[in-house]
Amino acid sequence: MGAAQRTAAAMDVGAVFPQWAFGTDASEIRDYAQGIEGLGYDYLIAYDHVLGVEATRWDAPAGGGFERPPYTADDRFTEVLTLFSFLSAHTTSLTLATSVVVLPQRQTALVAKQAAAIDIFSGGRLRLGVGVGWNHYEYEGMGMPFGRNGAMLEDQIAVLRALWSQTLVDHESDRHTLVGTGINPLPEHRIPIWVGSNNGDVALRRTAALADGWMALLMPDQSVAEAVGRLRGFLEEEGRDPATFPIEARIMQPVGEPGPWLDQVGELETLGITHLVVFSMDHTTSAGWWIDYCGRIKDLLRRR
Repeated sequence: MGAAQRTAAAMDVGAVFPQWAFGTDASEIRDYAQGIEGLGYDYLIAYDHVLGVEATRWDAPAGGGFERPPYTADDRFTEVLTLFSFLSAHTTSLTLATSVVVLPQRQTALVAKQAAAIDIFSGGRLRLGVGVGWNHYEYEGMGMPFGRNGAMLEDQIAVLRALWSQTLVDHESDRHTLVGTGINPLPEHRIPIWVGSNNGDVALRRTAALADGWMALLMPDQSVAEAVGRLRGFLEEEGRDPATFPIEARIMQPVGEPGPWLDQVGELETLGITHLVVFSMDHTTSAGWWIDYCGRIKDLLRRR
């Protein structure tokens, strides 16, 4: 059931777009993306939240199992698909990965159209990570119902793939009615859809059945190894080869220095993790600081 062991050099290594740090200076955003591309990073992930609410509206525990909201209206989030459209013109090799687009609160056809444009502009470098989200206030503000989000996501994945591969689509469901309808232009490459989720059986089964990869969005006390083991079992039930199914894990490292996190990398190698992100939540606003941080992380991984 296990996948072949990988080394840190064999893993694809990603960096996080620090939206909590950068302002609206387009040159800083461009310089950061070009900087990590120059360092040899394989991909950039960026988070998605359209709306934030004031902290006083929250009652603990917050949605998603958080004791307090991990972000509020005071936290900045650059709209992720717009960001990637911009960065596709300023990078050449960096994969652009959403983490994650909260798909059920968005219009599916519009996401299909936006993603197709980014695919064309970037030369096939978009990886669309999707998930159900957890912030019911955000759903409320965007005029979408919060409930049955998983079933909605499954339907949306089917619609996205149909719209990207067919000039005219016929699809009837609770959420969608498409009759002889399509987007133009179609994407020029196959856009991979990864699912980001917790470690629940429902989410892992959905990932095994529908996704091109899994992003492990786990709480610190949740075991990556245990979740990966169950996911691989579900993949086998679906007739899919666990050894060829990509999985991304993340490690938070505040300062970019040697420490216990390097031991975690070794554990992830043993698990056969294919994609690795090491990140900080520092609020430093300089692109230069972030490029230096990412350089230190990359160097430490290379020297292991």
